[in-house]
Amino acid sequence: MSTKIEICGFSGHQFHAGHGRVHVREDKHMMAFETRKAFRMWERKRNPRKIAWTEHFRHDHKKSVADKDQTKNKIIRKKVVRGYAGVKLESNTREVAAIVKKRVQPKKPAAKKN
Repeated sequence: MSTKIEICGFSGHQFHAGHGRVHVREDKHMMAFETRKAFRMWERKRNPRKIAWTEHFRHDHKKSVADKDQTKNKIIRKKVVRGYAGVKLESNTREVAAIVKKRVQPKKPAAKKN
């Protein structure tokens, strides 16, 4: 047995059919609201993205469970150093180490002008 689940037109919360209230606009568009609170906020033209308990606010501020799941499942890519045609990996790493050593040498202090 399955029941119809509706989404609140203001808060974005899910609720079962038969609960809440339905508002029919003049153009016959039906808006379902979970609570009287959500309906009154919508009537007063409040922005749901600025109301902390709405799903829109939670999504924008990365507070929902779906946003946390996305951050946990990020693929961490590891850098792999490979040799290329005609050059072995060991010789290449020695050359790179020598170049880095030249770059990192401490600089001589500049002579002061009097």
